Amino acid sequence: MKKTYTLTINGYGGEVVLGKITKEAYDHWSVREDDDEGLNSHLFWDPYEEEDGNDVTDDQDPRFLGQWWEIDDIEHTNGANIGGCVVLVEDDDGNEIYEDDEPKMESISWTDPDDQEPGYYFKGWSAEKGNFFHAEFEAEEFDPAKLKFFATDIDGDTIIDSVEYDGESLENEGGDTRGKSQGWAFYEIL
Repeated sequence: MKKTYTLTINGYGGEVVLGKITKEAYDHWSVREDDDEGLNSHLFWDPYEEEDGNDVTDDQDPRFLGQWWEIDDIEHTNGANIGGCVVLVEDDDGNEIYEDDEPKMESISWTDPDDQEPGYYFKGWSAEKGNFFHAEFEAEEFDPAKLKFFATDIDGDTIIDSVEYDGESLENEGGDTRGKSQGWAFYEIL
């Protein structure tokens, strides 16, 4: 008889994006990287409001970036960081039957700004803490050897973004995280 198991991934992680931007946006914002007020206001609050140092509010302006999470035409991932998480499996009675704080990755997809075509790029992220993955699955008996973890690495941030059990992809039913910090980086690739 099959039993229902719950898998959760808790700890540290977040959301990371990588996208191409215009030369005008790069020239305007990269020199202001240390200007937390203006750039932070533009990327993380409201890019359409001229407040807190945000001097680019027209989305037709080639310097306009918009919300950071939308600058993702190359890569966008979210989940737990492989170096800061704990995988837990509980049986249908709520008993913890498996714990792993160093899950082995089946594969990692690598995205590095230095490998992109010549141009201008933006990396943005939000660092968070909490529950990043919650899924239920059925099996006769839980076998940890049947668990497979997959990750995406964007310029050194390696995020678990999918999990399989016994060859079947587990559907992440959502998590509950709290934002801890956010940041950005600009790249010119020659």
